[in-house]
Amino acid sequence: MQHPNTASPSGNAVSADNRHQTGSDDTGVDAGHNQNHHRGKAERDEWLFAPDLPIGNNPLFEWPLNARRILTYYRDYWLTVSEVSIFFVLAVAGWFALRGVLEGAAVLSAGWVLAVWALNLAVVLVFAGGFHLFFYQLRAQGTDLKYVPQFGHRGGSRFTFGSQVRDNMFWSLASGVSVWTGYLVFLLWAHAQGWTPAITVTAQPVTFIVVALFTGPWIA
Repeated sequence: MQHPNTASPSGNAVSADNRHQTGSDDTGVDAGHNQNHHRGKAERDEWLFAPDLPIGNNPLFEWPLNARRILTYYRDYWLTVSEVSIFFVLAVAGWFALRGVLEGAAVLSAGWVLAVWALNLAVVLVFAGGFHLFFYQLRAQGTDLKYVPQFGHRGGSRFTFGSQVRDNMFWSLASGVSVWTGYLVFLLWAHAQGWTPAITVTAQPVTFIVVALFTGPWIA
């Protein structure tokens, strides 16, 4: 789960810092390292982890356009285990899981609305709960790539329920899932009314693929 732009402890970035600290004065390359060292030191004083700068952008929005870089970016974006590919799989799985329930979505009823809410609740519990277990309870990654060394604040008046974890759980599950479900219920109901016609891979394959490919970057 290493960040691809993060130098390893034995990488060149550390060696460059060491040369700077020992007063090395080789070539113009070291001058650049000196600037990076001072910038990195200031960042490290504020954050436990600071990513390499500048952070790369989507090559689709960089000029001049480079077709090879764009194709490589979107290949890695979709054909690897990434945020957008996980979201896509979840969306397809959720649609098939609720397809039978949503046949009556033209009429608002507690049955299918609660089914949508339960699915959303399960997704948050599995993923947010799983991440919390992995990163905070088991601390499987330690402080690697962590911006601050603390593993959550444990109390104080700043929290509604006296704990960051309890606050996160309540506002995510009670508030977040409910608001999310409200939007989704409205969209599904509007679709059942015929106000938002579906784009299917069989009827509009080109439009479907284009919309699917650009949904992730649009959201980002």
